[in-house]
Amino acid sequence: MIRKNTYIEKARPAEIIDFIPDAILAIDLSGTVIAWNKAMEELTGTLAHDILGKGNYEYALHIYGVRRPTLADLALKRDPEIEATYSNLQRDGNSISGEAYIASLGKEGSYIWGKAAPLYSSSGNIIGVIESIRDITERKLAEDELRRSREKYHNIFENSILGLYQSIPEGRYLSVNPAFARLFGYNSPQEMIACVTDIGQQLYSNPKDRERAIKQIIEQGYLEGFELEVQRRDGTKFWVSMNTRIVQDEDGLHYDGTVEDITKRKRAKDMLRAAKEVAEAATKSKSDFLANMSHEIRTPMNAVIGMTCLLLDEELTAIQKDYVETIRSSGEALLDIINDILDISKIEGGMMEMEHQPFSLQRCIEESIELGAENAAKKGLGMEYEIEHNIPDVVLGDYARLRQVLVNLIGNAVKFTEKGCISIFVSGRKKDDGSYEIHFAVKDTGIGIPDDKADRLFQLFSQVDASTARRYGGTGLGLAISKKLVQMMNGKIWAESRPGIGSIFNFTIKVHPTHITPNYDDKRASCIKAVSHKDLDPPLRILLAEDNPINQRVALHMLAKLGLMGDVAGNGQEVLQALESHRYDVILMDVQMPEMDGLETTKAIRKRWPDGPRIIAMTAAAFKSDREMCIDAGMDDYIRKPVRIDELAAALKSFPRDDQV
Repeated sequence: MIRKNTYIEKARPAEIIDFIPDAILAIDLSGTVIAWNKAMEELTGTLAHDILGKGNYEYALHIYGVRRPTLADLALKRDPEIEATYSNLQRDGNSISGEAYIASLGKEGSYIWGKAAPLYSSSGNIIGVIESIRDITERKLAEDELRRSREKYHNIFENSILGLYQSIPEGRYLSVNPAFARLFGYNSPQEMIACVTDIGQQLYSNPKDRERAIKQIIEQGYLEGFELEVQRRDGTKFWVSMNTRIVQDEDGLHYDGTVEDITKRKRAKDMLRAAKEVAEAATKSKSDFLANMSHEIRTPMNAVIGMTCLLLDEELTAIQKDYVETIRSSGEALLDIINDILDISKIEGGMMEMEHQPFSLQRCIEESIELGAENAAKKGLGMEYEIEHNIPDVVLGDYARLRQVLVNLIGNAVKFTEKGCISIFVSGRKKDDGSYEIHFAVKDTGIGIPDDKADRLFQLFSQVDASTARRYGGTGLGLAISKKLVQMMNGKIWAESRPGIGSIFNFTIKVHPTHITPNYDDKRASCIKAVSHKDLDPPLRILLAEDNPINQRVALHMLAKLGLMGDVAGNGQEVLQALESHRYDVILMDVQMPEMDGLETTKAIRKRWPDGPRIIAMTAAAFKSDREMCIDAGMDDYIRKPVRIDELAAALKSFPRDDQV
């Protein structure tokens, strides 16, 4: 039975509390429900007329899912748990004052929040309890998610192997994790925070590092991968990589950062750099050695081959001519061996450079055949070639290296064949990327190779057997060099052979077709044919810059054979002095000379006499890059020692005199 004189009836009629969004209920001292608004109906699913006036408070307990306090509990506060829950309620005798906050799990897993207060009559006597209840499921879930997120962050922060920290601009740490503290030699984060009052002094022992860091933070708002040397508590130094960002939140401005010990990585990197420098120094040393050896060997070879070529142009008896021809051919053979050794050294030292220029496949094959034609003719061997029609003629690749491989294989075929024919077949196929795989097959009718000896092919300093080496000669370098060159041209090489029938040496290269017209150096192509001195237009005014007396004599004799004369300068300084008093059409410039070398001299000439004489390098240098250095220095052409008279004539023929320009 609802009492008519209750405080709730007078102060908050049922019509009013129905508009309150919170669920409201009131219970009198006897446990009878005396108020139950619309929000309470929605929360519990129980209608007001089904519970109002009922004297069983326990009837409403299902909405909470936990034990609710009785009025006696509220009055006497006998239960310690309830006493804690309702600690805000004040008891004065049998009266209760104040409010209590209740939070518990409601029906169907929802969270509810309740606010309980004593219910008084108009006369001031306590007549029951009133509660205001709200569904706080979303807020509770958000709070739980926030709590879990904080716990997760805390666990990451505490257990991370990276050093983590937060600091304020004034230079103090807000927090550091154990890894950060250990990194700097502290026993705990608390100890580090207490001891370090100036972060900058600790992190930036080098003032320049601090300046760089501040500048980067100002410009970018963060540091990323910032490497610097720092020191531990005991003064030992180590390297770290630091990431820092500026954070602005409700707590104000601060820095979040990570620090990683990179000392081992830094040392490994330094060791790698040092090793690289040593390797580069070794490579340079080897390169310098090869260049020097080439120069030292080619210098006397220039005299041997040059003088014998001059002698062969004289009137000699048959015996004398045979002697001189033997010296010349032996010199050429020795030069071939020297070139092979230098090539192997360059390839293994990573100094062999491949060109990527347009050239004609047919022209390359024809020149290779022509270079072997003389020896084939002496043995009465035929030579032929066939190129499939579907292969593009002009391609991008290394003309000189392809010719070197072909000349080597053709030379071997001629060497080991006594009768029959040498045939070259060229086929190819287009690949998906637009390139072509060109297949070359050099076939002979020679002695062949036994199956048990085939594995010795393409190995350095290896012949099929000792008897072959004694009979036919050779160092065993040619095929090994060919294999390496073919591999550098993205191909492979192999052999098929039958003893007594012959061999087929196959190789492939990868090239790209092009419509660019090849720019052939006709002087280089003409070296396989003699150039008559009658083709020259004497008298050219020539200055020979050469420090070696023997090579001076060789060059002057060659010029004389061509009907020309020349003055001699022993070094670059003498060249410049000669130009002060004479005009010259051509300077034959050695590269390695004392006091001032050919490159320095050429640069000085081009600076002082921009329209001065043409300059032809005559050098014993071994590398492709040497030609480029000569051209870059301002030279007009390049002849490699040993100098052939036909090459010299071809080079001189391309330079008209000043008065003919």
